[in-house]
Amino acid sequence: MCYPTTCYNCGKMVDQEITASSSRSEVVCSNCGATRIFVPRFEEPAAPGEFTPVECYDIWDLLADATCKNCHVTVPPTV
Repeated sequence: MCYPTTCYNCGKMVDQEITASSSRSEVVCSNCGATRIFVPRFEEPAAPGEFTPVECYDIWDLLADATCKNCHVTVPPTV
């Protein structure tokens, strides 16, 4: 998945290549290659057996409202 935005490193408006898995997500600038890695924090570990079929990492629960950078509409995580 690609998302055009301003790179934090080179400052140019270019595609940021996004890859995500259950354990982390990476955002890579298509211009300079700068990479940001995001790892979820867990307050409560999942119950035994609550794992994705591909990897043995906890399932993400996104609890915060999200605001679209384009249209500025805020939606709850249940949408």
